[in-house]
Amino acid sequence: MSKPLPYIIRNPNGRLYFRRRYPAKDRRANPNLPEAFQVSLGTSEIEEALPAWNEALATYKSICAQLRETVDPSSKKIDTATRRQKLIKLRVPKRSEIRLSVERWYTDYLAQYNFDNDLRDNREFGHIGGKIIGGLNESIWDDRLEKLNQTLPERSAEFAAEIWERNNWDTTDQDELIEYTVDLLTRAEKRAIKVIFERAASNDIEFESDRRRKETERKQRDFTIHDAIEDYKRRFPEKTDMLKKLEAAGSAWRSLMSYEELSKITRSDAIDFIDLMGQVPARYDLRFKGLPLNAAIDANNRRETPYPRLKAKTVKTNYIGPLSTAVTEAVTRKLVSTNPFYGIKVSGSTKQAPHRRSFYIDELRLIFSQPVFTGFRDKARRNRPGNTLIKDHFYWPAIIALYTGLRASEIGALTPSSLQFVDPVQRLKPYLEIKGTKTDSAYRWVPIHPDLERLGFIRYIDEQQAMGSERLFPGWTAPKGKKLSDARCIRNFNLKVASVVGGSPNPSFHCLRHTLSTELINTHFNPIHRRFVLGHAVAKKDISDIYYTSMMDRIYDEFVVSVRYEQLDLPSQLA
Repeated sequence: MSKPLPYIIRNPNGRLYFRRRYPAKDRRANPNLPEAFQVSLGTSEIEEALPAWNEALATYKSICAQLRETVDPSSKKIDTATRRQKLIKLRVPKRSEIRLSVERWYTDYLAQYNFDNDLRDNREFGHIGGKIIGGLNESIWDDRLEKLNQTLPERSAEFAAEIWERNNWDTTDQDELIEYTVDLLTRAEKRAIKVIFERAASNDIEFESDRRRKETERKQRDFTIHDAIEDYKRRFPEKTDMLKKLEAAGSAWRSLMSYEELSKITRSDAIDFIDLMGQVPARYDLRFKGLPLNAAIDANNRRETPYPRLKAKTVKTNYIGPLSTAVTEAVTRKLVSTNPFYGIKVSGSTKQAPHRRSFYIDELRLIFSQPVFTGFRDKARRNRPGNTLIKDHFYWPAIIALYTGLRASEIGALTPSSLQFVDPVQRLKPYLEIKGTKTDSAYRWVPIHPDLERLGFIRYIDEQQAMGSERLFPGWTAPKGKKLSDARCIRNFNLKVASVVGGSPNPSFHCLRHTLSTELINTHFNPIHRRFVLGHAVAKKDISDIYYTSMMDRIYDEFVVSVRYEQLDLPSQLA
C-alpha cells in the first residue's frame, strides 16, 4: 500500500478535502485568520487527488509566505526580540513533563469534542467507532483510519509542535522526545475518540448525520400525494396542462381512496385506484355535477343506460401518468423513498385509437375539395358550397398540419414571430419556431414546405404581422376551461370535413399529423430528424447539433425532398 497523502480529510459524502493548520505564529499575528486552510480536492478517490493535492499544498505555502511578508515591520522586531528572549529560556523537557502536557491536552480535547465534524459525521467512521467500543484490535483500527485518510500521526505532529512551542522546550536534536510526544498524542486522541463513541452509544451524543436521517425519515413518512402535487406546482409553474391534470388526479384520489400518505400507499392500492377510475362515467363533472366520484359511479350504475366510462388511455394519461410524474420528482429530491405508481400498466391503454390514422391520397383530395377550402355560402354556413372564401383559422390549420405535422394546439398558439428563415437577409428557406404546448420535446424548428409558400401562407403571416396581431389566428379561441385543440374550427373539421371520408369512428384532425409522419417514413427521411420535426423525444446525444442554422439548412433540404405527396397537387387544387 502506498503511503497516504497527509492533510486529507473526507466529508460524510466521501468527498476529499485538503486541510492544514496555519502556523501558530501566523495565527497570533493575524487574529482574523482561520484556524486552518481547507479546500476541496474535487474527487472521492485518493488516486485521483494527487494533482489537486499538490495545487492545494502550493496554495497553502503561498498564503503562509504572503502572511509573513505582510507582517508590520515593527511587530517583526518585537516578535524577534520576544523570540530571542524565549531562546534564553529554552530547555529540554523530561518525559514526565511531556506526559503531563499530553494528559492536559487530552482533557481539553475530550471536553470540547474537538475533532473534525467531517470525521464525526462520516458514517463509515461511525461504524468503526462501534467496532472500537466492541474491542476491535488496534492494528485494524489503524488500518481503517488510514483507509479513511484520517492520518492521526500527521495531526499529532502538529499538536506536538504546538505543545513544545507553548512550553518553550528546545527542539534542537530532540527527535526522539518529539517522536515520543507524537506517539503519546496519537494514542491520546484514539482514547478520546473512543470515549466519545462510547457516550454516543449510550445516547449522550446524537450525531448530526443521525439527526438528518431521522428528520428525513419523518418527512418521508408524512409526505402525501397532495404534498407531491404542491411541490411539483412550485417547481414547474409553466406546465399548465400537467398542473390541471394533477389537480384532477389528486382530487380523484382523495375521493376514492382512504389515505394519502405515500409511505402507506402500495402498488396494490395504485391498481385498485385504476380499477375504480375505469368505472367513472365520462364527463362526470358535467353529468353528475356536485357529486363526489364514488357517488357519481353509483348514480351511473343505477341508470337504465349508463353513460360511457373513462377509457383506459384516459385513466393512464390524465390520472396515473401525472401522479407518477409528480411522485417521481419527489423521489428525485428525496422527499419520499418510493413511487408506488412507477411502471404500473393500465390494461387497454396502449391500443391505437381507430380515429387516429393516416389519410390516403384520394381521401386528402376529397377533404380539400370541401367548401371550407374551395368556397362556401357565408360564415354561418361554411360547409355549404358558395362563392365566399376566407383564409382564416378555419382554412389554414388543416393545410398547415398536413405539411408540418403540428398539433392543433401548436397551430393555435402560433404568432407572426414564429416565422424564421435560414437566410433572413434574402428570406430563403423559411421555417417555424415552435415553442411547444405539450412536452419539453415539443420545442423545435419545422421547415415550411414550398407548397405552403405557393398557397400563400408566408404572405398571410406577413399580413398578420403588419396588422399587429399577437397571434397568427386571432379568431381562434379556446372554449371556457378547455384547450385550443377543442376550439370550434377543429371540431368543425372533425365533424363536418373529415367525416366525408367515412369510417367508424370518423378520422380526426390529428390524422393529418400521422399522414406527414407516414410520408416521412416512406421516403426514408432521417429518423432522428423526423422525431425532431414532429416534436417527439430525441436523445441528448443526437440532438446536440440540431439547434444550429447549418443543421437546419440540411434538415430543410431533406424535408422538401421527402415530403412529396405524389398524385396530390394541393396548390393547383386550391388555386
